[in-house]
Amino acid sequence: MKELHLGKVSIKELADWFGVKEKTYRNTKQKRLEELKAYAEFEEVYGGINITKILDENLIIYKKSLSKSKEIVFNAFDEEWDKSGLDTCSHVADKIYTKYSNKLDIAHSTTYSYTRAARKEFYGVPFISCGSHGHCSYAWVKITVQDGDIKYLALNEKEEQIKKQLLKKYFSTDEEIEMHIAMEVESGEITKAEAYDKIAELRSYNRAGFMAFKRDLEEKIGSKITRGTFIEKTLVATDDIFIFE
Repeated sequence: MKELHLGKVSIKELADWFGVKEKTYRNTKQKRLEELKAYAEFEEVYGGINITKILDENLIIYKKSLSKSKEIVFNAFDEEWDKSGLDTCSHVADKIYTKYSNKLDIAHSTTYSYTRAARKEFYGVPFISCGSHGHCSYAWVKITVQDGDIKYLALNEKEEQIKKQLLKKYFSTDEEIEMHIAMEVESGEITKAEAYDKIAELRSYNRAGFMAFKRDLEEKIGSKITRGTFIEKTLVATDDIFIFE
């Protein structure tokens, strides 16, 4: 196998892709799979792996230097993320790509993919899980420019109240209707996926609804906004002493 592809990939195909003998692959399996994370998302299955997503269609042939590029992005993540905790993966990826372009053997789109992967590993999935360094959450933030660089600012108390009123205006619905939808799922009349579609339609969870909300909020607070990510480092225990990572 010369090029990665979605779906099942056998051990022999993986060995061919890495350019090594099958025995060598088996003896260095964990190291090889760690390298593969720079190219694709996958799960281990009997006899090989199942590739669920290729990170960059331009990177489907094995390159020894690629793991180094991923390492650079991961090492730069915390340094380039704004010290306030508020930033976006796209903004951080831009800074990393500009700063390390002479050392990165990847496209800008892959730098962005690695930046998101770093956020997930270090700070988990927003609202759902923690990472090795802490946790993160999404937030609507104001876009500003300070000293020639983009900065993201949290909404103040008054702006938060305006946001909450607009969220209710654009996305709230009748609680009794949602209760009946839940009962339909419980009784087996509809699936959970069908229930989500119903609620999404009721609450205007679509591009038109979100854009209307965004325009209204920007007009009322007098600032451009975007969805940012707030990351927070957490306390970890080391030799019975709690320290900040």
